[in-house]
Amino acid sequence: MYINIGDIKLFFEVYGSKLDLANPTKKEKPTFIFLHGGAGFFDHSPYVNFWSRFSDIAEVIFIDQRGSGRSQCKDSKTWTLEQWGQDIYNFCQALHIENPIVGGISYGGMVAMSYNIQFPDHPLALILSDTDAHIDRQYMLNLVEKKLKERGKSIEEGLVITNQFLDGPLNNEVLEKYFYTVLTLFGNPVKVLDDFSLCDPKFSNFKLGEHFLTGELLEFDFRDKLKYTKCPVFFLSGDQGPMHSLKTAQELIASFPQNKIQYEIFTGAKPACYESDPSKAERLIKNFIKSLQ
Repeated sequence: MYINIGDIKLFFEVYGSKLDLANPTKKEKPTFIFLHGGAGFFDHSPYVNFWSRFSDIAEVIFIDQRGSGRSQCKDSKTWTLEQWGQDIYNFCQALHIENPIVGGISYGGMVAMSYNIQFPDHPLALILSDTDAHIDRQYMLNLVEKKLKERGKSIEEGLVITNQFLDGPLNNEVLEKYFYTVLTLFGNPVKVLDDFSLCDPKFSNFKLGEHFLTGELLEFDFRDKLKYTKCPVFFLSGDQGPMHSLKTAQELIASFPQNKIQYEIFTGAKPACYESDPSKAERLIKNFIKSLQ
């Protein structure tokens, strides 16, 4: 489905009903908007398998963000965290959604935080997974180099692949090399839940990916702004990611008011951390959502 939010139309899908029809009072369930990772090169579809599991206690909405997936947008001037955060608010206004839970992974988590910073009275809560309030490129490269050395892999080749991912030009081959040559070195083996083969290649926007990875990703810093957060926040992260590392997870946790933030660090996990223990992650998130009602 599409909704017009002014200058563009956003594609979205809904899982679960707004009304709890099993309840005699037909009580309304909270709306949970989930934001995908991978600016430009992913859409929402890989994340449905896990995040739709909460449709029994919430109306779950997946959005293809501006410029990604089916929400086409060629105006690079609007490819900013500020605009993407504004889009979430505009989406809610267009559909008369009040006080949603807004969640996101990686880039999607950054957009969720941008929305929260701009509209602190609007969200009921945030649910963030494997994301950062600030990126330290050199620290990321140091982690990659250390892991390559531990695994006896070519440090030069691994760093070339990582730098090409960060600097572009981006294409499917570069993504595959980074994800399968570098990211697979991190964390314990898991049964993969996020199926990226579901992304339709014809909707890939590598220009957006390059724009974000080479620009705002390395410049943004939400750490000082998150202290004004008014809503409850649940954050889950692994401790083995090169970009979403234990260090940056700890920085994010420290940035929120400590009476607002709840978190879980999955030991030995890389993004997506919930793949390391899906049952535990599902239980924790459901308990958090239920605590809001």
